[in-house]
Amino acid sequence: MTAALTLAAAASAGSPAIKIDLRDESFTDVNPCTGATVTVTYHYTTFVIREGPDGAGGFHVTGTGTGIATTSDGFSGRFTFWFGGNERPDGSFNETFTNSNTLGDGSGARILVTVQSHVTMANGELRVEHEQVKAAIGAATVPSRVRTLGGMTVRAPETKAPAAVPVSPLDDVLRRVNAIRTAHAADPLYELPAACTAWEGGGCVLERAFEDLGVVVVDYRRAYGRGIDFEHGLGDFVRAFDSGSFPGLIEHH
Repeated sequence: MTAALTLAAAASAGSPAIKIDLRDESFTDVNPCTGATVTVTYHYTTFVIREGPDGAGGFHVTGTGTGIATTSDGFSGRFTFWFGGNERPDGSFNETFTNSNTLGDGSGARILVTVQSHVTMANGELRVEHEQVKAAIGAATVPSRVRTLGGMTVRAPETKAPAAVPVSPLDDVLRRVNAIRTAHAADPLYELPAACTAWEGGGCVLERAFEDLGVVVVDYRRAYGRGIDFEHGLGDFVRAFDSGSFPGLIEHH
């Protein structure tokens, strides 16, 4: 992951998609099942960067990587990570990083580790809005204050940093939509798609945002489709969109 984040800065500006071959990466960490220190190896199968300007003078970059993770004590499985940044003409920006790992050892023991972080720069002040690591062993979910990035394990602060206010409410919605998309191994979006409101006989923004995942219907709580069903947690946004609170997202026919 360290190499992936470095290569993001080297990608040529304006290219719609850049596929990069990354070498295997190894680092040490703690197996939450056993407590033993192990060597973790990431074998990258895909890594893609997309970046470019928007029509309002802003700039966006995203990167998605997937591959196989193995440990020196016999666990193996899939990892997926995504990072994205959005910069506005006034210099404000936000950056998001997500990483999920699902591993097993063939005996029924399973490990799920997810990392999420978000940083926003607004009014000249850099603040950490969200940083969380969760480790699940079998069916038990254990919150953790240990953060692992590219082989470097650090303790997250005991006290939370002041919550940063997103540059706009839609920035937070887009961040949450992309977290769901990357959790389902889909590429993130640069922006939220336009859609008709329910009152105009159309669907909604989330149906468009998740349609390539197989989603057909989105209600105020869940998204449903062909072999897919999940809770999106964006009911307030769906209600606000249907009430006309976001005219820039409304597609009229």
